[in-house]
Amino acid sequence: MNVTDCSFETLSGRFSALVRSWRGTVLPDDPCELELPSITEQIRQEAELRFFVDGTKNMGHQVSTLTLIQRCIAQCDYRGHVRIVYADYNNPFLGCTAEKLALLFQGLDRDRMHASVFSIGSCVHVTFWPYHRRAELQQRVRFGFTGGADDMSVNYAAELNVDCFCRIQPYCWDDLPGQKEDIYYQSSCIECNDGRRFYLVDALPEFKALVINSPEPPPTEVSAQTWNWYQSAQAFDLEQGNRVRNTYVLQQRLQQADPPLIWPIYGLQHFREQTPFIALNCVSAACRLMKGSSKPVVLASFTPEENLEETYRLLNALAIDMQRQDSELSRLSETILHELSTDELVIDADVSAPYLEEIRGEFREWIESRGRLFVLPGFSAATGQYENISDALQNTLPHLQKNDLLWIGLGPQPQEIFQVYYSQADIPGIIEGQASVNYLLSNGIPFIQLIRKEHSFTNCYPLRPLNYDSSHVVKVLNGFAAWIRDRCPDLKASDLREESVLAAELVTGISEKSDGENPFDAYFQRVKQSCQQPGNDKFLVSLVALSLLCNEQRGNANASF
Repeated sequence: MNVTDCSFETLSGRFSALVRSWRGTVLPDDPCELELPSITEQIRQEAELRFFVDGTKNMGHQVSTLTLIQRCIAQCDYRGHVRIVYADYNNPFLGCTAEKLALLFQGLDRDRMHASVFSIGSCVHVTFWPYHRRAELQQRVRFGFTGGADDMSVNYAAELNVDCFCRIQPYCWDDLPGQKEDIYYQSSCIECNDGRRFYLVDALPEFKALVINSPEPPPTEVSAQTWNWYQSAQAFDLEQGNRVRNTYVLQQRLQQADPPLIWPIYGLQHFREQTPFIALNCVSAACRLMKGSSKPVVLASFTPEENLEETYRLLNALAIDMQRQDSELSRLSETILHELSTDELVIDADVSAPYLEEIRGEFREWIESRGRLFVLPGFSAATGQYENISDALQNTLPHLQKNDLLWIGLGPQPQEIFQVYYSQADIPGIIEGQASVNYLLSNGIPFIQLIRKEHSFTNCYPLRPLNYDSSHVVKVLNGFAAWIRDRCPDLKASDLREESVLAAELVTGISEKSDGENPFDAYFQRVKQSCQQPGNDKFLVSLVALSLLCNEQRGNANASF
C-alpha cells in the first residue's frame, strides 16, 4: 500500500532525472521545458477540469486547492468549465466546507452554491458540486486535481470519474517514506482511474519542500467590494459580518496619520493548553519591540476565538496589573496559578516562581513607563457568538499612546483581508499552517511559523535559496518561534537559553530596521526569487510528471487509465 505501481518504475526514474537536471536552471531547451507546452495544451483543450476541495479542519487544504485552481487557469490559459467538487462531512469538529469556500470567494453565498457561477482569470465558468453527489458525474473527463486531501485510502480519480488525478499536498505536508504503513500516511501522487498510483515524493524527495507559486502578487489593499460583501451584502453569516466590520474599523485607523504598528497572529488554536502562554510571550516580545519605536503596537489575532477563555483571563489579568502599575504582577501571578491547578492537582507557587520572575523582569520597564494593555476579544463566551466591537475599537484606537499595546480578537477573515494584513505587517506575522507558509514564501513576505510538534518536519524555511547560505537567519527565525511556542511555567527561558538568545536577536533586528537592507528581509526576497525558478515550482514539476505519464499511456496502446 502507498507505493508507486510497478508499471511506473521507468517513468519514476525518468521523472527524477529530468527534474533534477532542470531545477535551478532556466535553459529554454531543457527537456522539462519541452514537456510543459505539451501538457498545458492538453489541459487547455479539455472541456472540463475537476478540482477536489477536502472537508478537513481549518482552512489549509481549501486555500491550497484554490491556489492550485488559480495557477492552473493562469498557466494553461484555461477557458473551459472548472468544476469544484467540495466535501462536507457534517462534522462540527471539522467545520463547514461551504462556509470556508465563502471566505475564499468574495460574493459566494454559502446557501446558494449550487447555482453559483464564478470567474477566475480566463475561466468564466467555475461552478461548485457537492462531493456526496459525485455519482452523478457520469461524464468521464481526463484531469482532476487537489491542493490537499488526507485520506490515502480513497482513489479520487475513480470517485470524481477522471482519468488522472493529481493529489498535490501542501508545502512540507508529505510524510516520510518510513511512515507508509501509518494509517494516517499522506503523500503527493498521481492517481489513475484503475487504481494505480505514481508517488512523486518517492521519485523526487525534494518535491515535498517545493512551493506552488502564487498566480499574482499580494493585494495592496482590500477592495471596496470585499468590505461591502462581507459586512452588509451577504446575509447567511452574521458573525462573519461582525468579524469583518471589526477589522474594517482597524483598517480605517491604519490609513490615517501616525498609525500603530501591526502584528498579525494566526494559528494559536492548535496549541491547546499552551495558547495562553504563547499569547503572553507575544505580548512580551511586543514590549521589547516598542523600546525602539515611538508607536503603540496592535496585536491583531486572526485565531478562531471559540476556545480562548483561558488566554483572555491571563491577558485581562496582566491588563489590570498594568493599570495598577503593579510590578509584582499580582493578579497575573494569581491567575496563572489558578489556570495551572485542577481539581486533582493544586500547583504550589514555588513551581511557577522562576517563570513569573522572568516575565516580571521583562514587563518591569513597560510598567515603569506607564504603558497600558488593552484587550478586546471579538467573541463572547456568554452568547457563544462573534460580536460587533466596532464601537469599542473606535473608542480605543485613537487614544493609543507610546508604550501601549492592544490585543484584538478579530477571528477568521476572508482571504483577501488576511493577505493584506500579513503582506503589510510591521512585525513579521505569526502563522501555523502550510498553506499560509506557501503563500508567504512565494511572495517573499517575512513570517514566524509555530510548528506543531506532531508534524514530521521541524523547519519550513529554505536553507539555501539561490545557493545562498541562510542557515543563521533560519536558525534565528526558528529560535524565536520555539521561544514563542514553548516558554511557559513548565519550560522557562532558562530551559531555552539558545532560543532566548535567538529571540532577542530577532527582536533587535526588527526594532532596529531601517530603510536599508536587513538580513531577514533580504532572506525572504531570496526565497521569493528561488521560488520563481520554474524547477522550484511544485505545480510545474507536477505537470512534468503528468505529462510523462500521459505520454507513456499514449505510447502503450494496451494501457488503460
